[in-house]
Amino acid sequence: MIRSILAAFVAFLLVAPCALAQPTIDGDLSDSQYESLATKLNANAGFGPDIDVNEILYYADFDNEVLYLGVKGKVNQFSSDGFGLYLNFDAPVGAAAGSLLGDVTGAEFNYLGAADSAFTADFEVDYAFWASPGATSSSLFFDAVTYVDSTRSDFLGEADQIGTATVGPADDTTNTGGPLFFSTITFAFDNSASGDTGLEFSIPFADLGIDAEDAGNIHAFAFVASSTAYFSDVTVPGDVTAGNLGFDPSFSANMTDSDCACPNPSSTIGSGPYNASAPLMQTGGPNFDLMADVGSMTVTQGGSFAVSFTVMNNTSNPATGDLFFTASRNGTTLIQQNVFNDQTVGANSSASAGYVQQVPASAPLGTYAYTVRIGNFPSGTVDSETFMITVTAPDRVAGGATEWSVTDAVWQDEATEATARTTEIGVYPNPFVDRTEIAYTLEQSAKVALTIYDVLGREVAVLTDEMMEAGAHTATFDARGLATGTYIYRLVAGDDVQSGRITLMR
Repeated sequence: MIRSILAAFVAFLLVAPCALAQPTIDGDLSDSQYESLATKLNANAGFGPDIDVNEILYYADFDNEVLYLGVKGKVNQFSSDGFGLYLNFDAPVGAAAGSLLGDVTGAEFNYLGAADSAFTADFEVDYAFWASPGATSSSLFFDAVTYVDSTRSDFLGEADQIGTATVGPADDTTNTGGPLFFSTITFAFDNSASGDTGLEFSIPFADLGIDAEDAGNIHAFAFVASSTAYFSDVTVPGDVTAGNLGFDPSFSANMTDSDCACPNPSSTIGSGPYNASAPLMQTGGPNFDLMADVGSMTVTQGGSFAVSFTVMNNTSNPATGDLFFTASRNGTTLIQQNVFNDQTVGANSSASAGYVQQVPASAPLGTYAYTVRIGNFPSGTVDSETFMITVTAPDRVAGGATEWSVTDAVWQDEATEATARTTEIGVYPNPFVDRTEIAYTLEQSAKVALTIYDVLGREVAVLTDEMMEAGAHTATFDARGLATGTYIYRLVAGDDVQSGRITLMR
């Protein structure tokens, strides 16, 4: 195999495209694509009933490489109070946890720019957003700060409060003079407080420093504050118990610092953490694990080589995908071609396939990156295998293939064989606190390896690694000491492989 099964497994979890329609940017967050990242944990209303945030939602569109974000909530039209959102992603390096996030030069609102603003977060912050009506009944002003590379602010634009989409960043000569770090952002705000409405916006992956091939995680935190950086008791997530937090809350210290200039400096805020995280993955799509049994090789112009591989569907539902290839040279894709269209792999099953790849006699000499892909042809790749081929001149002048075509393509469904060894795994509870049980049944005795990984593919626990008899078995995952978040279990029983996600909560 070109790369390890684990690497392929982690890749399919982090990037799982499907051809879903894009959400409509209109401030209505009921679009089916959205996943909930965090919800409000109490009924706090420190600035009154007319301003609130209730939930953070996200959707990663890997087909178009755009991130959609939403904050359900409302604002008081008769004040300049607003709500903020902190974001962090794995790849960019922003302000470390505990860094001062205020006093930003050129920021439109005092919340971001006040010289004495000294509030902090309990996680690394790459970007901060601020939405406020500015004491008007018809406008919402939208600002951003980046802490990546250097701290800079930008006024993103002005939207109405009835969900009309606005494209920014705006050219605001009183602020930064135009876009600095976002090439484009589309946003809308619906202040009808229907339960599914609020702020909605989209930003290209490239602007956020997200790599579509290794997207990693999203971390977020939302809150209510005044334009002068006086914080209320409304946060998502986190459970504030100390009343309105006042100026300069230190979420990173959980408000235990006696120097904190808040109403109750010796009291803790309450239950944390004050951020939520999840893998950046597209919802609703197939989850495939592609393993190609091909090594790098040399082939002559007009010649051919054989490709064989296994596609594994590690979910509890049948999944359909296209099998296609791309051939690239010097970073330029010369050809991409669909080999198998709309092939279905059964739940927790696998399929094997193979074909013969013809190399045209006119192919330029040199080294090519040949990539076999499973997903949605032509642009949606769930998992892939890449190997190198070197095209050389034939020993003698002869006929041969005239194009990058395939022959002798065969797809063999192995669902019966793949599911005969292990029944579907059950995890209870999930989500869990500290410990959970992973139960499975073997149809026959087999060597079993049950391993836990984090979303970056790092091994965190080995629960089983031995021969097991046929029958029912249970393993305990003790996660005390591990960080909250999503983990991945992987069960290998003989040739059968099953996997899934489990969520640790505190």
